Amino acid sequence: MPRTEEEFLARYLYQRATEAQISPIRLISISLCESGLRASTPQNSKKKGSIDYSLMRINSQHIPQAVKMGLDVTNYEDNTDFALHLIKRNGWADYRFSKSCWKKSTTINKVYKLLALDG
Repeated sequence: MPRTEEEFLARYLYQRATEAQISPIRLISISLCESGLRASTPQNSKKKGSIDYSLMRINSQHIPQAVKMGLDVTNYEDNTDFALHLIKRNGWADYRFSKSCWKKSTTINKVYKLLALDG
C-alpha cells in the first residue's frame, strides 16, 4: 500500500505504462523530473504564454487536441493518457528537454525506491 502521494502516483504510472507497453521506469522518471511526481499545480512553461499541466506536464498548446479526444489534461488520469498518446506518436521526443534529468542513475534509483523494487 502506498504511503505517500508520490508512491501512489509512481505505482499508477507503472500500471498505465505497462498496459501501454512502454517503459514504466522511464515514464516515472520523466514525471519525477517534469513535475516532481505532483499531479497538481500548473506551471508556467518556458514557452512564452503557455502553461504545463499535471503529472506529465502537458503543455497548453496540446489542450485543443486533448479536448477533441475527450481528455482534461488538468487531472492526472487524463494527463497520463494524453502523455501516453504523445509517446506512442512521437516516441520520447516531447520530453527531450528533461532527458538529462530522467536518464540519470540517481533519478532511476529513486523510481526503484518509490516502487520498492531493487535497482
